[in-house]
Amino acid sequence: MSTFFLYARKSTESEDRQVLSIEAQLKEMKQTASRFNLKIKEILTESKSAKEPGRPVFNDMMKRLYKGEADGLLCWKLDRLARNPIDGASIIWAMKQHGIKIYTPSQSYSHEDENTILLYIEFGMAQKYIDDLSKNVTRGLRMKLEKGGWPSLAPLGYLNDRASGNIVKDPERFELVRKMWDLMLSGSHSIERITEIANNEWGFRTRKLKRLGGRPITKSTVYKILTNPFYYGFMRHNLGFYKGNHKPMVTREEFNCVQELLGRNDRPKSKNHYFPFAGGLIKCGVCGCSITAEYTTNRHGSRYTYYHCSKKSRSIKCPEGSIRVERLEQQFAEFLKSLEIDDRLEEWILKNVEYLDTENQLISADKLKSLGRTLEDNERQTAELNRMRYKGLLEDQEFLKEKASLLQEKQSLEERLECLQNGEFGLLPLVQKTIHVARYANLWFQSATPKEKREIIETVGSNPILKDKNVLIQAQIPFTVLKNIKKWNSVKNSRFEPQSLGKLQPKRGPGLPFGFSWSTEINDLRTFWEEDFTWRDKFEHIYGIFVDMDRPE
Repeated sequence: MSTFFLYARKSTESEDRQVLSIEAQLKEMKQTASRFNLKIKEILTESKSAKEPGRPVFNDMMKRLYKGEADGLLCWKLDRLARNPIDGASIIWAMKQHGIKIYTPSQSYSHEDENTILLYIEFGMAQKYIDDLSKNVTRGLRMKLEKGGWPSLAPLGYLNDRASGNIVKDPERFELVRKMWDLMLSGSHSIERITEIANNEWGFRTRKLKRLGGRPITKSTVYKILTNPFYYGFMRHNLGFYKGNHKPMVTREEFNCVQELLGRNDRPKSKNHYFPFAGGLIKCGVCGCSITAEYTTNRHGSRYTYYHCSKKSRSIKCPEGSIRVERLEQQFAEFLKSLEIDDRLEEWILKNVEYLDTENQLISADKLKSLGRTLEDNERQTAELNRMRYKGLLEDQEFLKEKASLLQEKQSLEERLECLQNGEFGLLPLVQKTIHVARYANLWFQSATPKEKREIIETVGSNPILKDKNVLIQAQIPFTVLKNIKKWNSVKNSRFEPQSLGKLQPKRGPGLPFGFSWSTEINDLRTFWEEDFTWRDKFEHIYGIFVDMDRPE
């Protein structure tokens, strides 16, 4: 009597969702063996997908067939044996070279029956099913991602809402994960230290799943959190880079700042000391390296903070000396004081801005149309990029890079468009906010925490350089505009009185000569507000912290 291996398989993946259980397959095949008077040598079962080669039980069975340990195979359907061309070919080869036979409840296959052609068709159909399934799954994933949904398990701090299918805040962990970002943004904590604080001081535990979770967080998980764009609203997937509809945990500026910190190899920082003006804020005017800081103790036991060049240049032996933090802060305060504007000049500027704002309403309408056209062009480029990818004209890496760039550009355009539509770029409120910060930044700086002092300098100033123990710092464009107006007023109109402004003059505003391009200066201010969202986030953050402070008498 011929002997046969009975092979039953059911995948744990979605491809076999409608397939009989292994027990049901065994029952069917035992009845088939009885009907054809076949002896079952051994029952072999496996729970593994057949879409790729490498199933251990199947491979061992084929080796034994080649050795002649059995005359053939019993299976419920041919796709239980193979769903990929390599395994399918090995079975066809075994039938031709070793004469094995295959029995299913509805059909038998053998070299003598000359129906091996049916094997090609059956295995080809099984492979086609897998290919179609893969395409359908990919299409479904892409559609979900394009709609802003996340097709997988939500990252820590978020939960999958089964009812809506959306990603929502985890009420137990969202704020704790946000604190991890804050610790890293402080510049004084390493990933190792953040992990210790989360586990030991906060009692942080990962969310409990069926077989996993409920354990302390690991350093690698903290690193993944701090490098995942999901937390600022964008989803990185092997299908592309997509904007999510979930609530971001951090701003794009905060995310970029953390990446810069991690880019310094995440070296451990002092647990007790924080140097607000180190970490790349200031560059050396001699060699271009970053300015760093350290504590020193004199022979009397007094401690001082010094800032100095990190001297990491290989080509320049930097001679730049160190500077005490008190002297550094004094120079920053002098810079901020140079931006101050008195009541009379503020009144005069706002009167002119109010006049100019009326004219710029027409400009805003034109900008809305222009932004709309640019957004349409972005969408056309994205569609063309997708078309090229589907046709195989782009490699995965090139496609993902271009897709991410277009998506970020689209986000920026949509934000600007929304702000224009909501009137957020009206000249008057922008100038009022800028003047308010210019007038009081120095006072805020005097009473600010070290972290806030850094934020004020980053917001108001640009590209600080330390050379010969002197800080050279430029004002950001909005404050440069105010400085230019202030300078013109002091030179051209030293006896200016707001009461004597005179009648408004078309195109130029009241009391402005042709030698001063008022509209150009003010529109430079607004353009900067419209286009630099990273700076705007910083500005609004600082403004929100200090705006409620009482104005000095």
